[in-house]
Amino acid sequence: MLKNKRLTTPQEIKTFSNPFRFKIINLFNQGKIPLTVKQMADKLEQVPSKVHYHVKALEKIGVLEIVETKDNSGITEKYYLPTAENFYVDQVVKTSKNNVYDDGQEDFIGIITKEIIKNLDDFRDNATPNQDAGRLVSNLEGYLTPAETRELHDMCVDYIKSRKRTKDSQPFFCSLLTIKKFDNIK
Repeated sequence: MLKNKRLTTPQEIKTFSNPFRFKIINLFNQGKIPLTVKQMADKLEQVPSKVHYHVKALEKIGVLEIVETKDNSGITEKYYLPTAENFYVDQVVKTSKNNVYDDGQEDFIGIITKEIIKNLDDFRDNATPNQDAGRLVSNLEGYLTPAETRELHDMCVDYIKSRKRTKDSQPFFCSLLTIKKFDNIK
């Protein structure tokens, strides 16, 4: 498995950006255990045919690959893993200039924004008043090279992945988005 894989074509980016496909990729975040389409479908509480369709799309662009096959009573079970730990979009992706991302929003930043909003809404719906739930928000402006932004991202991902579940730990949603700032002065 590669450490990083860059998605460079519009087709790769569009295929990867599907929200349901994010859910499939996220199944592998907890452990690098190969899964069959049936196992993925069970974890996602979906029918295998739907998962199979999306797995094939991810396999076609090289995001998922078959790492093992087993014969089970005459049926060949295919086990999949992601081809990399991290995936990067390596070109400028057109994004909406709207402040509101509706369900029809299909650009990469829109999909990520919807996922963040969904997690914030879940938090608001479930947090109790005066609860210190570890909410941390930082909106920073700094000066980094493109290589340094990748290094920052990799350090954060490695740190979060290194954390093991303990009696006192709780699941957290963490989103790190670095975007080049442009001066609007003309």
